[in-house]
Amino acid sequence: MRLIRRTTTIVFAASLSMLLTGTLSRATAQNREYPTVTYCELMRSPEQYRGKVIRVSGIYRYGFEWSHLFCPDCVSEAKTWVDLDESFASSTKANLRKKIGPHGVKGRTVSVTMIGRFDVGGGYGHMGAYRFRLMVKRLEDAKVIVDDSSATLPKEVLSRIHCH
Repeated sequence: MRLIRRTTTIVFAASLSMLLTGTLSRATAQNREYPTVTYCELMRSPEQYRGKVIRVSGIYRYGFEWSHLFCPDCVSEAKTWVDLDESFASSTKANLRKKIGPHGVKGRTVSVTMIGRFDVGGGYGHMGAYRFRLMVKRLEDAKVIVDDSSATLPKEVLSRIHCH
């Protein structure tokens, strides 16, 4: 009887260890799987990331006829149109999806970290006005900055937000 309990305990401990090791390994591999760049770095060398899946942090703004990523730290750089890949819903936690989900005609400004394919070439977004596009596969982090954004952010809001 003791031998069976000890064997069961050993098998359970080994199984738990393998499960945890596998989960941690996948999480670590997932974090290393994509190059991580700031939005300003991305805009300084867009060709380097053409067609690649990347992890990028920036400020995501969306509302009626706009959905773009930018960074006030390099506001003179171009904005990037944001589209959500078909895998977005299944790859992103529900609490994060809600922060950039349907919001009617009201705009929203959100500090984000996203993983997606970066496209270069132009003709993206509303009236083809954007040179770059990020096809977002997963949202990793999101913090709402302004819940009812107009098309143009007031200077006092811009002055207090920065990309991470």
